[in-house]
Amino acid sequence: MPSRLLCLFMFCLCSVVASAETSWIWGAKNNVAKQEVWFRASFELKEVPAKAQLQSTADNHCVVWLNGKQLGGSDDWAQAFTAEVGADLKAGVNTIAVLARNDGGIAAMSFRLSAGKTVLAESGANWKTSLANPGKGWEAAA
Repeated sequence: MPSRLLCLFMFCLCSVVASAETSWIWGAKNNVAKQEVWFRASFELKEVPAKAQLQSTADNHCVVWLNGKQLGGSDDWAQAFTAEVGADLKAGVNTIAVLARNDGGIAAMSFRLSAGKTVLAESGANWKTSLANPGKGWEAAA
């Protein structure tokens, strides 16, 4: 019984990051131990919100950049990295980059950036992914 409660708790915790609209994504090849995947997406803002909440997690590890600035990460898929990033956003094009690493088994990454109830960006099929290190500057602003 305690393990069922723990599973239910983990499901609820992860649903904060992975809502019905936010997709868990990964590279073309899955289930490879020690695999790294580089993710990148851009979005445009007409106005910069005063506050914005970023949430990201990956099974198993992730590091997150916004406009070339490394913000932090997580080493536990059940514990999303969260940060207040309103001061790091700009009017115009903003760039998100995430490096995720799988320790083994099924892998995925989830990302969401919101200002209040408004979703500014979230992981999905439109994200660029690379299984090969894209080189210096991949995380830089567009």
